[in-house]
Amino acid sequence: MKFKKPLIFNFLLLFCASTSMGQLIIETCLTTGQNQTKPKGYLNLTFCPSYEIKQWTFGAGAELAVLNPQNTMLDAWKLDAERKINITEHEYKLYGGFYYRPFSEYIRELNFVLSVKTEYGHFRGMIGNNSRIWRLSGKALEEWPEADSAGTTMKKEWRNMLYNFSAHLNKTDHPWNIGVGISNTNGFFFNQETTPMLFGRYENKMTKSLELYAECWLQQAGFANLQAQYFGFFVKGGLIWKSGK
Repeated sequence: MKFKKPLIFNFLLLFCASTSMGQLIIETCLTTGQNQTKPKGYLNLTFCPSYEIKQWTFGAGAELAVLNPQNTMLDAWKLDAERKINITEHEYKLYGGFYYRPFSEYIRELNFVLSVKTEYGHFRGMIGNNSRIWRLSGKALEEWPEADSAGTTMKKEWRNMLYNFSAHLNKTDHPWNIGVGISNTNGFFFNQETTPMLFGRYENKMTKSLELYAECWLQQAGFANLQAQYFGFFVKGGLIWKSGK
């Protein structure tokens, strides 16, 4: 099946991480919601293992559409890496990721993400860029070969600014926290900069190895952007587990 390769890669990453000297991190969550594109609602399961060694973190992930899939059960998958750096004794995280989504039977969506994020006191912030490519699938080219000869097999969006800014009740190193924020991206989902979402987040570090969290997101129509008319919401609940170093 089409979704076997990303899942096999995830399990290989788990095996390599468990037998090395770094730290294995596993994040999994359930997302459910409703919007105008999916009026009957949806339910997605996300599984994202990663491996942290020194200042680097290497990861992979997959999102499975459990209820009302848009195209296939494998809704999206990713490969990413993150690097911690210190500037004037303050930590920043540089991030790069490749995301693939079989948007429909005829269209594939590819996202190349670069971002930097940091935390300071009660505030967290991220800013970056997403380069998106829409391309026709092999089946689409078989049915409409004229699209290839006309040079219309791809549509490229090189500059889409990403952002995520939030304020929290406690400082970021507190065992539990509540926060609110604004963002145009979440998980495997990337909006244009003119389509912000509002969210609230609760997190609780149960132990040094286990953290639970819950989020509620509100999708708006966007500002000066008539192409995105979501008017929806979704909620997430998940956990993050870290092995001992």
